[in-house]
Amino acid sequence: MRALFIGLGSIGQRHLRNLISLKPNIEISAIRRKNSKNFIFDKNNKIVKNSNLVKEYNIRQFSSINAALKIRFDFIFITNPSSLHFVIAQKAISSGAYLFIEKPVVHTERDFMEIIKLNKLYKGKIFVGYQYRFHPIIKKSAELLKNHSLGSIISARFKNAEHLPDWHPYEDYRESYASRKKLGGGSLLTQIHDLDYSILLLGMPQEVYAVGGKNSSLEVDVEDSVQILMKTKIKNKNVPVSISLNYLEKPVERVFEIIGDKGKIVGDLNTNTMVLYLYKGRNSKFNYKNFERNDMFVDEMKAFLDFSSGKDSSGITLEDSGRSLKIVFLSKKSILTGKSQKLN
Repeated sequence: MRALFIGLGSIGQRHLRNLISLKPNIEISAIRRKNSKNFIFDKNNKIVKNSNLVKEYNIRQFSSINAALKIRFDFIFITNPSSLHFVIAQKAISSGAYLFIEKPVVHTERDFMEIIKLNKLYKGKIFVGYQYRFHPIIKKSAELLKNHSLGSIISARFKNAEHLPDWHPYEDYRESYASRKKLGGGSLLTQIHDLDYSILLLGMPQEVYAVGGKNSSLEVDVEDSVQILMKTKIKNKNVPVSISLNYLEKPVERVFEIIGDKGKIVGDLNTNTMVLYLYKGRNSKFNYKNFERNDMFVDEMKAFLDFSSGKDSSGITLEDSGRSLKIVFLSKKSILTGKSQKLN
């Protein structure tokens, strides 16, 4: 089996390591520029001293996607900056390989509509990287909501607070894709996971109102903080769901709270703990102390391999990714116009 990687930064290398752990004999190729950095990241995104990426993984190198596609690949991993996803996918999908595209799958509405057409033409061969769907707290929350453990949902709040300069200590944050508009950056696109699992747990909203922009002293040309309020209809009731995203805070937080008339869930995705509070009954604490961050990436890779082998036809599809992207695009419009945006 053969895999081609377009983008071997920290996330590309993580997927590379996990793929090899599951498919030890797979042949690895990559598209690499002459000036590409050749160091290896460990699982904590720290550079391994005196490392050589190409030698360590015996990577066959190509200078362009056109040169690479002269041979057949089973899998193609598109893990470069978001703004470059579509142009690569447009060429790669006709190769017959299954595509793993890191979130967000694209960064504009036009590109999304075009890639949907391609995906239909080539019979659904795209899987999108949303690893937080495999976090045990998200999975447990979905189970509790399915069992109506909270009763009628009253409201929900999600928060993702990070500090952009600390993301990748090996690079200047001002040069990262997350800080640059032309590379598809900004808190809405880069922190899209929180939109994805809010929709997974509570469904699509009917209306979106957002406030935010570049509000800090960070040297970026994208929005660095956004507050979103969504009106979501659950059992014919309008339920407020709020999402707070920012690039600025310390200490970092990734938390959520879902409130019902019989109880509430309070989850922390950084400490891997969750509490189910029942108003009439015993509270339950879930502590996933044996869970490591890479575990959800491994499970995501297993899901991709099952998707590509036909064992599981669901996977995380392009249509799934379109739901959270729709909220991103509507939030951007709301920020610009100052008005709420309704979904079609």
